[in-house]
Amino acid sequence: MKISDNGDNESDSLKIDMDSVKDSNHLEQSNMQTSVAKSGRKPGTITNCPHTHLKHFAKGMCNHCYHRFGRDGNATKCGHKDRRNYAKGMCQNCYINTYNKIKRLAKKEKKL
Repeated sequence: MKISDNGDNESDSLKIDMDSVKDSNHLEQSNMQTSVAKSGRKPGTITNCPHTHLKHFAKGMCNHCYHRFGRDGNATKCGHKDRRNYAKGMCQNCYINTYNKIKRLAKKEKKL
């Protein structure tokens, strides 16, 4: 980018060469395109929910809509077969209870 001074002490205005600004913007855009091409993945776009202004999470939905509507399977490894699978085959309540129990035991063993 070229910046030139008029030499006017009163105005102290700077002129910016717009052609060099356009060239630098073009270079930035081409760098972004090559980084996307290198990874082989396209950035996710929200197409299956109305929250297009939020960040894409999974299955074309935002985080909120995916967790409410995007999960299909039911829990298989806990007694709540009618509830949705949260993680590791368990419903949300059983998974959180198991997770906290494991953390408590690990913390207790660490103190000994």
